[in-house]
Amino acid sequence: MHIRAGDVQRQPAFFTSRTNRLSAQLIQNSAPSFLLADGEMAARIRSHDWSATELGAPDRWSPGLKAMVRMALTTRNPIFIFWGPDETCLYNDAYSLSLGPEKHPSFLGEPGRRTWRGIWRIIGPQNEMVMRGEGATWHENQLV
Repeated sequence: MHIRAGDVQRQPAFFTSRTNRLSAQLIQNSAPSFLLADGEMAARIRSHDWSATELGAPDRWSPGLKAMVRMALTTRNPIFIFWGPDETCLYNDAYSLSLGPEKHPSFLGEPGRRTWRGIWRIIGPQNEMVMRGEGATWHENQLV
């Protein structure tokens, strides 16, 4: 077997990459099945201290919340979820791009009213309408 200098330099990257994948698999194996997805937000949601929120541990989340989070983590469409009385914030990788570094990742798991304080007078009533079962809201290119 003949080894070139370039092969030796690439070899540690392979082992590092493989080790990272194995570590990720070990972490995922201990997570609830609905959180087993790739991506930054899936990893952040798995590692977040949910006991500090009204949602509590993910394995105790309602079936509806589990389904919504699973859908958000496995789509490339931007999704933001407000859940519960505090309207706790969850979102996916695609939505994180629109938040920017001043809001992402700090919005994860925080109450909606606090995180969206600057525009709550606009989106708060919209959220309340949805929570009352009066339909969804959709605004495209709305200035807030």
